[in-house]
Amino acid sequence: MTLSPTMRNFLWFIAVVSGLVAGKQLVESFAVSPIDELHRKDFIQEYVFARAVVAGENPYLPIPEMVVRWFDPAPDGSKIWAHPAPHTPVTAVLSAPFALLDYPSAALAWLLFELVLLAIAWETLIRWWGGDVPWSTRILLYLLSLSLGPLIQELYFGNLSLILLALLLPAWLSLRKNSDWVGGAWLGLAIAIKLTGWPIVLWLMAKMRWRAVVAAGLVVVGLHLVAVAVIGMDHVIDYYRRIGPSIAREYRQHDGNYSLWTIGPRLFLPFHSVFNNFVADVPFDNRSLAETLSKVAPLIGVALGLAVAWRCREFDSSFGILVCLSLPVNPVAWDHSLLMISIPIAIVLKRLSLQNWPRWETTVAVIAFALAMFPQKAYLSAAARLFATPNESGIRMMPFFPALITYVPLTSLIAWIVLLKRTEGNPKEEMRSRLG
Repeated sequence: MTLSPTMRNFLWFIAVVSGLVAGKQLVESFAVSPIDELHRKDFIQEYVFARAVVAGENPYLPIPEMVVRWFDPAPDGSKIWAHPAPHTPVTAVLSAPFALLDYPSAALAWLLFELVLLAIAWETLIRWWGGDVPWSTRILLYLLSLSLGPLIQELYFGNLSLILLALLLPAWLSLRKNSDWVGGAWLGLAIAIKLTGWPIVLWLMAKMRWRAVVAAGLVVVGLHLVAVAVIGMDHVIDYYRRIGPSIAREYRQHDGNYSLWTIGPRLFLPFHSVFNNFVADVPFDNRSLAETLSKVAPLIGVALGLAVAWRCREFDSSFGILVCLSLPVNPVAWDHSLLMISIPIAIVLKRLSLQNWPRWETTVAVIAFALAMFPQKAYLSAAARLFATPNESGIRMMPFFPALITYVPLTSLIAWIVLLKRTEGNPKEEMRSRLG
């Protein structure tokens, strides 16, 4: 698609503004006054992980205790957490090199690492798309992407989603070429770091692609054996038996969590965990039903997602659907995790371009993209101002139906799944897909 000079100049204007605004926000994320944003970064969890691992201490003490141990004086910004770090033992071990730096330097190194990963992700997708893309267009796309809500959230707080995207991309490209040992290994690394992409393994098993399954399993098991050797079997077992499930329970009513695990508690369980902008009023109070549905809903989601992926004719469709599925079937799903659906988005957009942008599918894609990439914090805060009222404890209570706005990302994921299935079968696209 050729752009007019006017449109191209307009996009460059938007890209420059996007880059400047993002740069300002990222500089502010290192501020320590008047609000301590630097120590509110999620990256502080990886940093105390690193210090504990290097010192041979328990990396799964509550974060306030870890911060007191490794910071002098303990910063105020880190007091927003009361629980242990929620990430896997493998992530704890892989974080160890950051212990060589002081915290501000480590946070900056993490940010620069993620910005490099973003460039690698863009380059990977551009090469997969094909065609001669000039460097000016590459830079334009990079700057434009900095305005996306999930991306700025990822960079601001220092999360893991760009790393996971950088692992899923070679997994996808290798598996689509039947390089199952390599693709399975990349997938296993993503699973080991944050239990991301595990439904893909179920699909590979159903398709009897055992090399990929074995490769993923070997990487997951091997990295956990390394974690056992470094931090001890007791801490690894404690994470999966106690810490992980307890953190999942704590965040299942958080308004930023769009996981399928939250449906039961939001429908039938009065508020008792943590929140950010508001707390949803439940239409019915039934604890046993809430607990049952919190487990059944993800199982139904996995079954339906695998069924749709199984019926797809093209590998790209199945993989994209399973990437979308991988987010809400985990107990906690945050907005920055939506960066991983860059893969299904790219697949759909390439197909639509080859089909001359059919009206219905293109309209749905535009809406789905807006729902996924608009800053979640903005619309949740707006909803809280419009509909929530403080109770006697000062907690902002939201009527049930307006509170469903928390599932906007889930709606987008469903739309991308539908589009992946619906856009299959174009002969020109199939020919180009086979040519890579």
